[in-house]
Amino acid sequence: MRIAAATGNIPENINFAIKTGALRDFLDNSVVPYQTTEPKSELKTTDIAGNARAYTMLISCNGTEQADAKR
Repeated sequence: MRIAAATGNIPENINFAIKTGALRDFLDNSVVPYQTTEPKSELKTTDIAGNARAYTMLISCNGTEQADAKR
């Protein structure tokens, strides 16, 4: 909200990542099976982005709009 107030714009394309250890803990505690492998070679940034695209999702926060609608 500080950025919106300072610039007049709401930031877009904000990305979040989950640390591997936190993800493994979550999957283990949720009894979700998974496999891991060691990379065969070093991946370039474009390769990582291409691989991640299939596992990327849009998350939208509409809390302010919902709160205003209830008033």
